[in-house]
Amino acid sequence: MPKGRLEGKVALVTGASQGIGEETARLFAKEGAVVIVSDIDDEKGTLVAGSIGKPAVYMHLDVKNEEDWVFIIKMILKQFSKLDVLVNNAGITGFQEGFGPQDPEHASLQSWRAVHEVNLDGVFLGCK
Repeated sequence: MPKGRLEGKVALVTGASQGIGEETARLFAKEGAVVIVSDIDDEKGTLVAGSIGKPAVYMHLDVKNEEDWVFIIKMILKQFSKLDVLVNNAGITGFQEGFGPQDPEHASLQSWRAVHEVNLDGVFLGCK
């Protein structure tokens, strides 16, 4: 990617407090984008945005919550007047503490639904 390819762009990266989302946010900032680091982990997200520096800000977003999406988009438009890029990265595996077994024979319907709320509904709401 040529240096500065995202100059002047505003990008929202979901699930950006760690992993692929964090690295995407860092790369976008290096390429000149203003990056909104979003996540449900406010502490980690704030640290990531702070370590990226001025082209990045942290905003809380629970991707499975439609009201959170409405609020964050309003805030981005108010602060930056536009949104050029959405990286719908947030996702969970279901292997987090408290989810129990994940094979179809033993997984609970509750953990199945929790994974789908984030991984499917979250993407749908972001595209909406």
